[in-house]
Amino acid sequence: MTESTMYELAKAVLLKEQVVSVSLLQRRLILGYSVALALMDELEQNGVVTGLNAENFRTLTPQYKNQAIDDGPAFGESSN
Repeated sequence: MTESTMYELAKAVLLKEQVVSVSLLQRRLILGYSVALALMDELEQNGVVTGLNAENFRTLTPQYKNQAIDDGPAFGESSN
């Protein structure tokens, strides 16, 4: 799987779930922590997610909030 494909999958997971966390990417895309964190950093650099706030949480940036997608289950997610 290419880096751009993995980035697009990560972005799709966050938009679908409307939740931003490294552990979510790890679980849904079956990734190690360092790869999921690198994807999160790239998503931040591209303006999809915010940086860590005072409570150490990230959120989707305003332009992506409520922009949920529904194209079936994410990779690694059951369709049941």
